Amino acid sequence: MSISRSYFYRIAISLKDRGVVRTAKLVYAERAFDWRHGTDTAGIVDLHELGIDSANKGDGGRYEGANPVVFHLMMQQIPIHDFCERTFLDFGCGKGLAMMLASQYGFRKIIGVEFSRNLCDICLRNLKKYQRSTCTVNNFEIVHADAAEYQIPPEATVFFFFNPFGSSVLARVLHNIETSLAQAPRQIWIAYENALHHDIFVARGFRVILRQTQNSLRIYPGGSSIYTNAISNSIQD
Repeated sequence: MSISRSYFYRIAISLKDRGVVRTAKLVYAERAFDWRHGTDTAGIVDLHELGIDSANKGDGGRYEGANPVVFHLMMQQIPIHDFCERTFLDFGCGKGLAMMLASQYGFRKIIGVEFSRNLCDICLRNLKKYQRSTCTVNNFEIVHADAAEYQIPPEATVFFFFNPFGSSVLARVLHNIETSLAQAPRQIWIAYENALHHDIFVARGFRVILRQTQNSLRIYPGGSSIYTNAISNSIQD
């Protein structure tokens, strides 16, 4: 199925499942960003359409940009007031949408890790277009790397996952985060959109501060979760 056909197929399914109003909100949320900034982040791209040289390709997920509405709802639930002192790290950054959305919170640095060279190139173009459109200069860094092999920088404190890979790679990434925490103790927060592997975070001892199994747009079967490595009150729906 082509990229365009897959997207229109998704809209057709959405109309059936969510109705016209929710589908219109979903499409607008996903397309308005590109219309406003001249970027290319919408749509769906399967892995076989990308040039990927990684032993973990089979555990990777298709490209799909994070929904801006859900992203902002999650960010508003992270109990941080000094974003300007924090570093944001997006695993499976794709075309860079979450990185650009994160820049609106004033992070000191924003890192995107992506194992597709093609997507890294698109991401770089999008970041440049976004900065021209907004007349801003952000400290963006794109890392072409396999997330399972990526060494977590000690300054990273906010992590974002939009279900970028399966349980095998996710477990290795969480192990890398734990190693980084052992070397540089600090409080972190992890925002996980479409949290299909929520149980892995719980099993590894991360504390749940937000768990939503559904949102107003009725998207993402895995719901949304936010975790921390520090003691906090759990919020369950």
